[in-house]
Amino acid sequence: MVGNQTESPLHIAAMLGHSGFVEEVLSQKVEMAKEQNSQGLTSLHLVMAKGYFHIVKNLLRVDPEVCFFRDKYGRNPLHVAAMKDHIDILELLVRVRPNAARDILENG
Repeated sequence: MVGNQTESPLHIAAMLGHSGFVEEVLSQKVEMAKEQNSQGLTSLHLVMAKGYFHIVKNLLRVDPEVCFFRDKYGRNPLHVAAMKDHIDILELLVRVRPNAARDILENG
């Protein structure tokens, strides 16, 4: 548990920018990419906020659909990247899943 939120090992590794550990976890348990903490945040939300481009690429490679997951405030990872002005990550996400941008416009 980190603060008041339950974090998985993948969440913690992602938040800290430990790309090697993120890759190792995902190679063993791909489904962890979809895990959400008590705030509804996935590892992708967390790395979008931090701006860890290389980890974003790995998470999107493993499961690009996780970019549509919303946190408890209704934000998908694209929202988070936009709020933090991570333009390079926004461009990557829009290339990989252009519908994520449409999802923001239509639903949020």
